[in-house]
Amino acid sequence: MDVKVTVTAVELSDETIAEATRELLKIIRGDADPRARLVTQEAPADSRGAEIALGQIVLALVTGGAVKGFIKEVFHFLGRHRRIKIEVQNATAKN
Repeated sequence: MDVKVTVTAVELSDETIAEATRELLKIIRGDADPRARLVTQEAPADSRGAEIALGQIVLALVTGGAVKGFIKEVFHFLGRHRRIKIEVQNATAKN
């Protein structure tokens, strides 16, 4: 199952959210999905490359062990970053 994780915080700067997202990505890659990646989106026509969507990670949870590790690490992460909120949703769901 592909999962999208969104990291948000009302009182924190975009830079702080980006740092927290990179930290969570590193944790997820180590414990749940080594291929987890930051979400990218189309860049404006006059820029180079793709833009990173702030605070979004996509990963695949294919085994029960990966799901368990993911949940455990998210709770540890939130314990260290009390002002951050995490939303987890099916990455293939249509809005």
